[in-house]
Amino acid sequence: MRTEWIPRSRLQGLTAEYSIAGMLTSEGCLVRPVPEPTETGIALHCETARRDVGNQTPLVHFWVQVRFGDEVRVLGDGAQVSCIFQAEDLAYWKRQPIPVVALLISGQEDPARPSRMYFIHLSKRLSRTPLPDNEERLSVRSEMILDPNSLDHLRRFFSQVFSWSRVSRGDTHEPSDPATCLSDTYVREPVIGDGDRHWWEICEEVRHTNAMALPELVDAMPQCRQPEAQEFLRLLRLRVAPVVRLYAEVGDQHWETHYALGVDAMERGNTKDATAHFERAESHVTLDDAFKRDYPHWPQVMEDIKRRKNACLATAGVTG
Repeated sequence: MRTEWIPRSRLQGLTAEYSIAGMLTSEGCLVRPVPEPTETGIALHCETARRDVGNQTPLVHFWVQVRFGDEVRVLGDGAQVSCIFQAEDLAYWKRQPIPVVALLISGQEDPARPSRMYFIHLSKRLSRTPLPDNEERLSVRSEMILDPNSLDHLRRFFSQVFSWSRVSRGDTHEPSDPATCLSDTYVREPVIGDGDRHWWEICEEVRHTNAMALPELVDAMPQCRQPEAQEFLRLLRLRVAPVVRLYAEVGDQHWETHYALGVDAMERGNTKDATAHFERAESHVTLDDAFKRDYPHWPQVMEDIKRRKNACLATAGVTG
């Protein structure tokens, strides 16, 4: 009898899938592993709902792509990873009416008991980024680190999944209800607001959206290959930055407001203003106990702020 040897990498990949399936199941998900071969390119089909007593929130379905090993490339100090995806898979997932996400585990981790994994909200990313026509494979970077043993991290994962809806992609056939979230936490997720929201909440949503968008625009411009798209990003940045600056001028105490202005000033070569903004952002994180309580990986935020501030100080020291 001939024995068919299964590659160790495939066994480890399956182990990672089962580990993630167990994690999601423990938090109330019905997880259906997808048998191979699959036309969806997805490992896990998940179904879950809020478990509040008497809550009638509709069930939420989402797909999870799992990657483990050498294809998950750790970047820099480990705060981020990148992974290659087939362009045809991305195009297919982009058309799905339910959230599609990826959970990535580095080959340095034990696939059965990973201490950290990385998260990409593929649907949200694809809804904002056009796919190039001439590439078969694309590299996508992670956006968040998850500790599988942290309940706060898992809650944030579910909040990220549930915040995406067909309404956010412009589907006007669905009612514009607020996006589902697990709890009313200090760290707010993007929501689809209705006309009855208080004006102050609307102002806060405008601030948060622009403050989080500005650094992304700054980082995206050098990577943009098409002149027309690059010009659009430049014009958009010119309009977003003054909005964020307005909130800072009236005394806003959120770290991301000053962080965004610091990134913008740093890219323009104004290291003095950038340093001042990074110092204020650092101070706000240090004093904001609510943020640190509800955002478990706040040390990474602080590390990023310090890294950029030190780069500005080094530049000022050279030029001065």
